[in-house]
Amino acid sequence: MLYFIQRKWTTVDKAATRNSDLLKDIASYDQDYLLAVMKSAHGGIGEGEAVARLREHGFNEVAHEQRMGWPRQLGRPFNNPFNILLIVLAVISYVTDDMKATIILSVMVGLSSLLRFVQEFRSSNAAERLQAMVLTTATVKRVDDVKIAASEYAGKIGIVLHSIGKEMREIPIKYLVPGDIVRLSAGDMIPANVRLLSAKDLFISQGPLTGEAYPVE
Repeated sequence: MLYFIQRKWTTVDKAATRNSDLLKDIASYDQDYLLAVMKSAHGGIGEGEAVARLREHGFNEVAHEQRMGWPRQLGRPFNNPFNILLIVLAVISYVTDDMKATIILSVMVGLSSLLRFVQEFRSSNAAERLQAMVLTTATVKRVDDVKIAASEYAGKIGIVLHSIGKEMREIPIKYLVPGDIVRLSAGDMIPANVRLLSAKDLFISQGPLTGEAYPVE
């Protein structure tokens, strides 16, 4: 069983540099100090705090390129060497009063570009629908806000309550926030930049980095 603290992904160069420096510092922090810095706890954060952090930091997802509008998609098929050559020949035919060749070349360019646009438009729509069907989730510890409030009130009046309780919840990865405690099992996807707090029988496949064929303990 693995417990991680999540950090938000970013694609902005300056923010990425700051995040890189921060992650280097976090890697050397003592666990208790780390939890204090992240304003978190071994039992996780409350749902209300998670919502506030989500509003502050945004979704935990990599920024995607904005989809091109259909007018630009329609213009893309014309921007290739073969179509440009046909357009040039059509212009030359028009200048030389060869209307038959002009019409034929224009129809060839129009039909081929229109067919390519329709195919690309349909395929992009299908890819978006498939992507929407795939939901990646992560298991996190989230504490009930009522239990947190009860514990804080009990502390103020000098009463010691039992443990607040630890609740495991499966949520979409994009709703993770900085300070979340994430539990990973074999085969799970790493949901973000994380700091390992504890592990048991941990094996990591580092083939993409070192070429090692087998997982390393």
